[in-house]
Amino acid sequence: MRAVAIVSILASLPALVAATCAAPRPLQYCCRSLQPYYKNKYVWENICGYSGVADQNVPVAGGCAKLEPCNIYGLYNVCCESLIPCPSSTDGVIGLNCTGTQNQ
Repeated sequence: MRAVAIVSILASLPALVAATCAAPRPLQYCCRSLQPYYKNKYVWENICGYSGVADQNVPVAGGCAKLEPCNIYGLYNVCCESLIPCPSSTDGVIGLNCTGTQNQ
């Protein structure tokens, strides 16, 4: 019985750890992509109308939604500093200055 309880607790730890975002990146999302701003610059600037990024290497997460836990294969569990406004976006929330890992 004790071993089963320990295994159960250990199995839940990755979800608990993954769900923790803190300053300076307090916003948690589950996203389809995570890449430098310049790799999708055309979309951010010409479709979203957003050009407020001085560092073109800042990580941007795209196609984001609030999913907890974010454990779907291939998606990124990210923590972001802020959001990019994109009124014409049909791909969900766009996170700016994000860090995260891809679910394997």
